[in-house]
Amino acid sequence: MLFHWRGYQWIAMALLILGFSEMEWWTSPSFFGGAQQEFTRLIENKIWGRRFQMIASWLLLAALNCPPPQSSQLVGLWESESKSKGGIGHAFEFRSDGSFVVSPTVLVDSYYRISGDQVIMGDKPNPEPGDHAKSLPLMIEGNRRGNGERVGSPVPGQPPLVGVWRTPFPPAAMAYEKYTPDGRWLFRLPMRPEKGCYGFDGAKLTFAINGKQESGSAELRGDNLSLKFPNRGVDKYHRDPTGAWYPLEPPK
Repeated sequence: MLFHWRGYQWIAMALLILGFSEMEWWTSPSFFGGAQQEFTRLIENKIWGRRFQMIASWLLLAALNCPPPQSSQLVGLWESESKSKGGIGHAFEFRSDGSFVVSPTVLVDSYYRISGDQVIMGDKPNPEPGDHAKSLPLMIEGNRRGNGERVGSPVPGQPPLVGVWRTPFPPAAMAYEKYTPDGRWLFRLPMRPEKGCYGFDGAKLTFAINGKQESGSAELRGDNLSLKFPNRGVDKYHRDPTGAWYPLEPPK
């Protein structure tokens, strides 16, 4: 509230996203487990114990060796169609070497337009200032924008804002923003990545993660994927046809 009152809307929004994301981080179920399992883990785990567990897990996964899948049709980054009210969904990255990464991820799709030295953001294309629009300063200096930095090179023939930007979020996360030439704004914040091996033969998908194995049916239609695992409903995912533009694992 203080930052918003002082006029630092970007900082205020970043802190709000961080606060809500941190809350949902500790309360949102992972793909491999239900609400009761997540609640029990929330009660039993302490913050420092969790951090130690994450470090140990990444050291273990560094030596992960997966057999390649029978079919490479799933290779790419997939995002869930369903999300919580706070914008938390799931994202999968299937790799050609047979490994995959899955993470609860903040998935926000919105719109923007540039007006002078401001970026106006809203729920509809070409947003105007109003009740549901936010006006933020551009703050671009070279390949930096506030606390963030550009990913890759500027897009030729487009305003400097167009492209992908990343901003560190404590304790060890990275937020990604994508501004498209047609005025779309995409925000992604992977929060708790897990890594394992997968097998796919065109119809059956098998996961091996944390010493457990689970199999279900997978229906693939172009860039749309429907997964059906035992004791779960149908989970639908979409793959960005332009390719993965953000990683689920934190930068090393």
